[in-house]
Amino acid sequence: MGTASSKQGPPSNVRPLSLHEQFSLCRRHAGYPNIISVIVAYPTVFHSEEHSKEKVDQVQDFPSEEYLKRRIDQLQDKLPILHSRLRKGCFEPGERWSVGDILRREVVPNDGLSDEQRTEGGYTKGEDGEGEEQETMMNYLLEREIRRMERQPLHGPMWQVTLFTRPSTTSAISQSDQENQDQTNDHISYLTLSVFHELIDGRGILHLLSSLLSSSEIKQEPFRTSLLEETHYIKPPIWYILPIAFQSLLLPLLPEFVQRYFEKPRPWPKKTETKENPLDVDWTQTTVGLSENVVNGLKVKTRENGVTLHSVFTIGLGWALRDVMGVQDDDGEVKGKMLLHTTHPKDERSPTVGHSAIVGNYVSHLSVDFELPLLSRDEFTSFTSKSSASTASTPLTPSTLSNGLVETNVPVKHISNEEFSITKGLNLTSSDATTTSSVGTMKQEDLFWELTRQVGIQLKDDKKIREGRWGIGLLEYVPKKFLGPLHLTPQRVSSQDSQNVSALDSQNDSFEDDVEDGRNVKMRDTKDQRNESGMRKRNQNKQTLIESKGQLQEMTTNTNTNTNTNTNTNKVTSTKSKMITGTTTEVIDYDTETGWETFFISETRKIPFSTSISNSNLGFYPLPPYATDLIWGSSSTAFGPALNVSIIGHERGVRVGMTCRLGAALGMEELDRVGKRFKRMMSGLAGVK
Repeated sequence: MGTASSKQGPPSNVRPLSLHEQFSLCRRHAGYPNIISVIVAYPTVFHSEEHSKEKVDQVQDFPSEEYLKRRIDQLQDKLPILHSRLRKGCFEPGERWSVGDILRREVVPNDGLSDEQRTEGGYTKGEDGEGEEQETMMNYLLEREIRRMERQPLHGPMWQVTLFTRPSTTSAISQSDQENQDQTNDHISYLTLSVFHELIDGRGILHLLSSLLSSSEIKQEPFRTSLLEETHYIKPPIWYILPIAFQSLLLPLLPEFVQRYFEKPRPWPKKTETKENPLDVDWTQTTVGLSENVVNGLKVKTRENGVTLHSVFTIGLGWALRDVMGVQDDDGEVKGKMLLHTTHPKDERSPTVGHSAIVGNYVSHLSVDFELPLLSRDEFTSFTSKSSASTASTPLTPSTLSNGLVETNVPVKHISNEEFSITKGLNLTSSDATTTSSVGTMKQEDLFWELTRQVGIQLKDDKKIREGRWGIGLLEYVPKKFLGPLHLTPQRVSSQDSQNVSALDSQNDSFEDDVEDGRNVKMRDTKDQRNESGMRKRNQNKQTLIESKGQLQEMTTNTNTNTNTNTNTNKVTSTKSKMITGTTTEVIDYDTETGWETFFISETRKIPFSTSISNSNLGFYPLPPYATDLIWGSSSTAFGPALNVSIIGHERGVRVGMTCRLGAALGMEELDRVGKRFKRMMSGLAGVK
């Protein structure tokens, strides 16, 4: 059952954006685009006779360009929305993209690793014996690709594939190497698939990756597929809306002493715990790898305690965050409690009711709140596993992980919005009481497993699942304010890419340009834009001052629908800019503006974060043939959680990506410490040193 509307619907030959997709487009318009990306690692092998400056390594069983070109054409044939254009809140049919617009090729850069991390021809060993150099390089390339996609024009391709291959060394080859033609050097090459969130969700990008790399037939889909709100009743009832309206709209108008009486405890990070507003800072990410041995050890513990890996990861991430960010006393002990609001995306995709099998957004957002009590960080590391040596060698397969990475009967992706204190109703009089415990009389390990059980209960609760859908339906009540063309301007520069800024040519209309400068953009906020009764000026072909890297630079904008002509038009589709340094400024088409941009920017100014952690778990995904590793992730937008987590499992273990707005709630050092702390905790629980 869908939400009915009396308004006249869009034309039958277009596909309207769902509420979730409109929110993604809103973030892009506001200058904080959300891109989902996946990276796959493949072994590279080349023979010494091919060892020359001109040649690029031949990749053993790496998808060839010719093969990928055919599959890209086939995907556009079978999934016509892949070559659509965004206009007037809809996907409109458009001409097919050329393969060159979608498929890119680059050389694996040398600047992804520090000197300490780079060990030529080998791996740097991690705490559990895993190679971390490849993991670090994959994290670097994933972030780099997302940043490059952030700079794509609004009407450019919404998905792209990049091949990263190793160049042959330029050093001279010894005579012995030339004689030994069988001698090989092993390296790693990579394939990335990156898609704007308006077009796809996390589970969908895995389906798209499978279709890209597989030789199986792609099922034909119509351009117009059903939306989530057309197949599920997501409109929230009035009794669900009223408390939210009271807290958000009425309570701030009451006297302060009245507000204190009704105000609910706010989760971490409160506004006082936020150093910078997420609107004003860049984002960054890190990736933590859990080996096959660690995951198998955790599986044994989850079976013993009747919980799932997803619940273990949720509590583990929260505990690591509390250990790093909690207030400490003079002895280094974390004191006080930390309330965390976590969300968990849930996959609602069902082709049997008309959903697309691959593209589109079919996600609801479940929410679980829990409170972590006062415990010592040092005591937590004493957790041990009872797993036997035989379990450590059990291969990871969908059958061994099906009830571990994802909640039973709940294809987890996000979760929604009723407050719940995980400590309510806990039995703190366990017979395993210990005088050294700092929480009631429950031993620390017992408390950990009790918390994971309570999280699992909430994730499978029917009421929570319904409210997860209503949370999406609330978007329909967000007030809209249309301001006209939005001038998106560069504000933040990635520290690792800041030296790579290059001049841009306004006549270069290729989407294949690799822009090294990975900076974020945000909406201009000047007096110029707020005059004329609050409407931004729509003057075109004028000199515009933009702020870039702390300086005002002058640039000329060309706001024509065709970048190769000088014809003016009020329907702006793209803007090319010419600057000595910096990035392009794009003027958004008035017809594609969602109207939510002002609201969410204003709300984020008032309350920087309402969610502590978003734990997006895609479950088990078999590695593509011959691939050795796979990681996925997404950009951290200003309208999101303090910590965004992307989890995926495969035959080589589990990969946990973490992104945040750098310097808002977490700094780079703190993010790294959270990742390392989480990894140590999981290894300790699994009994793996």
